[in-house]
Amino acid sequence: MNRGHLTQRSGHSAFHELPLTLVHGEIWAAGGDGKSIIVYNGETGAVARTLVGHRGLVKALSSDKRYVLSGSADRTVGVWDALSSEVVANFNGHLEPVKVVTQAGDHVWSGDIGGRLMIWDLETMSTIREKQDTHGYLSITSSDDYVATGGADHNLRIWDKKKISILKTQKGTSYINCLMYANEYQLWTGGKEIAIYDMRKLG
Repeated sequence: MNRGHLTQRSGHSAFHELPLTLVHGEIWAAGGDGKSIIVYNGETGAVARTLVGHRGLVKALSSDKRYVLSGSADRTVGVWDALSSEVVANFNGHLEPVKVVTQAGDHVWSGDIGGRLMIWDLETMSTIREKQDTHGYLSITSSDDYVATGGADHNLRIWDKKKISILKTQKGTSYINCLMYANEYQLWTGGKEIAIYDMRKLG
């Protein structure tokens, strides 16, 4: 028994990645069936409500103060009101399960395991850019000026958030499964090992 666990939530019928995100003191997580989203009280761990909207496993969650974003194996991206938990929009267009999703300003960035990147405008709720390649999106994060993506092709990409263009590509040695900006220029990546990049020095 791991004594570091305060409580344990069970009920998943099969192993799959369990995305989590924190917003307004609540934890949003994929539910026991994988398709629903369960919202937990961040202090007590009690279930506050269960949200239904996807037909496939929820594989990605991301949030800011206004919206919670969900990416699913049903190839859609859900946009939820962070306060009311109501569905604001559902974005369609991916051909493979959506693996990553993040909000970058007024845009939603989503990527699937087949290498398709889609960018949506939150004001018009419409697609503004699509890109298909062999990147195979596994991770994504955003800062004030940049978006970083990690792929199954072992590449780290740094994007200009406003121009939606690739600024730099760094070849790695393994899958990049997680990304985090420590500040505007220091980017941490996780895969088989942890690496720290100064984006000003990436060539």
